[in-house]
Amino acid sequence: MVLTYHRVLEHPDPLLPSEPDAARFAAQMAVLAAHCSVLPLPEAVRRLRAGTLPPAAACITFDDGYRNNLHVAAPVLQRYGLPATVFVMQHAVEAGIMWNDLVIEAVRRAPDTVDLSMIGLGSVDLPPPAGRAPIVARVLEAFKYRSLGERWRDAHGLYQQIVAEPAPRLMLDEHELRSLAEAGIEIGGHTVNHPILANLPEDDARREIADGAEWLTRIAGRRPVSFAYPNGRPGRDFNALHMQIAREAGFELAVSTEWSWATRESDPFALPRVSFCASQAARLPWQVIRSCLASYRRRGPSSRG
Repeated sequence: MVLTYHRVLEHPDPLLPSEPDAARFAAQMAVLAAHCSVLPLPEAVRRLRAGTLPPAAACITFDDGYRNNLHVAAPVLQRYGLPATVFVMQHAVEAGIMWNDLVIEAVRRAPDTVDLSMIGLGSVDLPPPAGRAPIVARVLEAFKYRSLGERWRDAHGLYQQIVAEPAPRLMLDEHELRSLAEAGIEIGGHTVNHPILANLPEDDARREIADGAEWLTRIAGRRPVSFAYPNGRPGRDFNALHMQIAREAGFELAVSTEWSWATRESDPFALPRVSFCASQAARLPWQVIRSCLASYRRRGPSSRG
């Protein structure tokens, strides 16, 4: 089982209802520490292929490189002695914020009516800030499959339209990235700009994957061996070409966002993951069991690892 997270918040945020806060994350990690054999991702994949995984094997991953991975999540992981992988993309570290967070912060601070004509939604009446999560989801979906340049330009334009002050830094900076690595967290690749790889020409996709790996090698002092596909849906966001590019770039494994458990038949360059970010700790063991059974039913008994 490979678990996926993005942020771990200091406090609950109504605009990020699926993201755990520190208390919920700590409770989840306590359950994992008590009931699972949590392994570093590269070791788990090697042992999966060799057939030597311990019972209830699990891995913990984070996508994008939020600074709360260092300041909120890492102390909890250290408390329970749990390894993890954080997948980091270059532009987020350099810019300090991702386009989707520009959108979220703009909607959070917007007045009662906001002009969303740039994404075809026109003028939208907003509920009070605590009730704006559905609007955030609509706006993000409208942005997601635009080109890189369009996403950043329009997200930045929306933020500037609403907010007079500079955007906050939500992502790790280079010093914090090194601190995370020094704390024993594996740093994995996640491209340069977080594009939908399947929408790019082959040469651009190669640069995104390979240049992101080279940048991480310079910053973290170690070549990354794990990779996460942006957005991560097999066949829609990446395909066999991008799996081969990741292999040629020197990665040993790559993870997707296909909701399933990895088995010995899983391709190491398209490993599935599951997410229980919003789960209460008391329900987590049962949700893990249900997801395992659902994965077993989809794959059939011959696929057990």
